[in-house]
Amino acid sequence: MPDTQHHPSWTSAVFAKILYHLIEVAPEKPKTKLAAASGRTGSLHSDFAVFKDPDFDLGQFIALMMFMRASLNAEFDIFGHKAITVVRSHLQSGDLTKAIRIAAPADRYLDCDLPKDCGPKKRVHLRMLEGQCRQDLMIYEFSLMLSTGEPIVYLTDMSQKHESQLPLCPRKPLTLGPVDHEIISLALGFEFGGEAEAEHPVLAGCDFTHVRPFDLVCACRAEDRQSAIQFLMDLPQTRYPDDDEEDDEDLLPDIPPSVADLDDLAGYGEAKVAAQDLLDALSAYQSGELEWSDVPRGLLLIGPPGTGKTELGRAMSRTVGVSFVASSYSEWQAGGHLGDFMKSMKRTFEEAKSARPTVLFLDELDAFHQSDGRHSSYDLKATKGLLEQLDGIRGREGVIVVGAANEFDKIPPALRRSGRFDTIATIPLPCQKDLAVIVGQHLRSVDDDIDVEACAVQAMGRTGADCAAAIRKGRATARRNRRKLITTDILEALAGRLHNMPPDVLLRMAIHECGDALVGHSYPELTVEYLRLSEDGGECRTAGQGMVHTSATLHRDRTVLLAGRMAEILVLGEPSSGAGGASDSDLAKVLRSAANEIGAYGLGQNGPLWLGPSNSEVLIREVIQGNLPEVSALIAAADKEARCRLQPQLFKMAEMARAVLETGVLTGERLSQLLSQAQTPDTAA
Repeated sequence: MPDTQHHPSWTSAVFAKILYHLIEVAPEKPKTKLAAASGRTGSLHSDFAVFKDPDFDLGQFIALMMFMRASLNAEFDIFGHKAITVVRSHLQSGDLTKAIRIAAPADRYLDCDLPKDCGPKKRVHLRMLEGQCRQDLMIYEFSLMLSTGEPIVYLTDMSQKHESQLPLCPRKPLTLGPVDHEIISLALGFEFGGEAEAEHPVLAGCDFTHVRPFDLVCACRAEDRQSAIQFLMDLPQTRYPDDDEEDDEDLLPDIPPSVADLDDLAGYGEAKVAAQDLLDALSAYQSGELEWSDVPRGLLLIGPPGTGKTELGRAMSRTVGVSFVASSYSEWQAGGHLGDFMKSMKRTFEEAKSARPTVLFLDELDAFHQSDGRHSSYDLKATKGLLEQLDGIRGREGVIVVGAANEFDKIPPALRRSGRFDTIATIPLPCQKDLAVIVGQHLRSVDDDIDVEACAVQAMGRTGADCAAAIRKGRATARRNRRKLITTDILEALAGRLHNMPPDVLLRMAIHECGDALVGHSYPELTVEYLRLSEDGGECRTAGQGMVHTSATLHRDRTVLLAGRMAEILVLGEPSSGAGGASDSDLAKVLRSAANEIGAYGLGQNGPLWLGPSNSEVLIREVIQGNLPEVSALIAAADKEARCRLQPQLFKMAEMARAVLETGVLTGERLSQLLSQAQTPDTAA
């Protein structure tokens, strides 16, 4: 008879932790009362079956067991004062986060984001180490956590490739693993109950070093315990490459220091031209063709977060082969005191001088905004300090200063004037063509079957950084499913919370956009470029409307705008609010079109009548007051036309809706194929 008492000291401690957690968060739940009254202690692995619940699943249980076993055997207290721990594992971050929340002492509150009021409890700061993090922001956040003396825990994977992002500090690693016979036996006990310990000797004789937590969760989907064990024993030994192999593709950085040279960067507009002009002047100076006094006094880049301001600076330095020194307001402020701020700023400028020729990149210049509050003196002195450094470096040959900010108006006027930054350029959100280039630059050679055009369509309205983040998230999905990256991985990452929306709402969105597309396609002069669904709504992009209008083209455009609403009526029985609401909605555009025809273009029943500028509120008000019946007639005519053009297309609309719901995007050959099969008004029966 095998011994059924496996390390009762630590398993009993885990049992007590889970029970305490349940009593604290859900004391009235039947599961909690059953566990409390069961008399079980965790000395038997099957004791843990009493905790099985939708709110505490197998993945979270495995994470808790692995974390508790490692932390109880560690020679340091992960939750102790001033403790800094890097937890390495193959566990899902969500499961491990809940495990740490349960394992933390009762007087500790788990802070995973911004500090919150947690009453008398002290915090445990929990952060993820994944992807590429901005070093200045990480240092700033790290310094804030460090100042509290409260424990800090970073979660990362087994590769250790992200740990270099952490500032140098006395941290300690805590490795969770392996998934051995003990963890497997506990998982079987949790999932199947019964006498799980009976399999312990069988498990102890097997090699499970290749098994990961995800595999164990999959195994427990089997019908019984023996089938789960057999699944684990049959797993091939070589499915996962060694985490320490240097040639493992996953060890390659997702984004290199600069994804492209300046000439190859996309989506920068006038900023790229200004950067090229500055580099041309620098090259002329280096070759002796230009005096330093004739080189432009720096470049100021303005654009939303993620538009690639830092990337442009890196590309500038790499293109001409000069040094790149970067810093920011938050990095200088990491020390907290004004004196530390000034010293850190001075070090940055000294570094740039010593590394000449240099591109000196200064981010967050709008953070120097001088408020009227209690920090105004700090802001003023900080701004004066930066001005002194800029004036001091102006005469130092070989240093080009590139500044960056999100909001131009918040930059102190003294920093904006000529002589400090001669050129001010705005970086816009990239267009579809530029997004396709950006997506392609972030892919690897092995990603040979990614539909970059579809990804670009779904990325409309987003930044290059958003694209890079979506590809990283897509790679994580691919790794989790043990396969290569596919287009759907990226599209789902770009779509955000789209697939969490109710199915009936998604279907309505798809029907709406397909209606727009089919009616747009029914006009030979128009081209439907793409359809997409996102968490912000749907979009059907149609081109070819032209700049000169007639009554016929205005009627056509109104018909296309009302087609989505009519599609909802024909397929779903009634329209929704999706066509209206905002000032840029379909219904708003239809009203403006009718008002323009009557009172701005002189094409209405009253002839050459001008009541105000096109699209203006004055025009709309005047037309509505004096010509409402004609406005209503124009809109009703377009609504009737949309019905006539859509009525024969209902089956095709359903097929298109299914296609767009698959990935959230319909473009390219697939869209052309579906539209080519649609009936035109001439052939509709």
